[in-house]
Amino acid sequence: MLDQHGSLIDVWDRGQRSETFRFFDLLGQSVIKVEIDSPKSFTALLNNQRKLRVIDNSNHYESFSFDGLYV
Repeated sequence: MLDQHGSLIDVWDRGQRSETFRFFDLLGQSVIKVEIDSPKSFTALLNNQRKLRVIDNSNHYESFSFDGLYV
């Protein structure tokens, strides 16, 4: 998760969470914009100005889709 300045504020990687666990801050927030960063990642901008970057590290399944684009 990134703050409004693009600084990393939390990470949840392969089931390992940080002590602060700020992901609850995302609950109830609307997605304002989605950017496809690469074939294996996207970033969602939320109405609280936080950004959630999702990175696919699996080669077995499709991970996400937006408006007919499957990644």
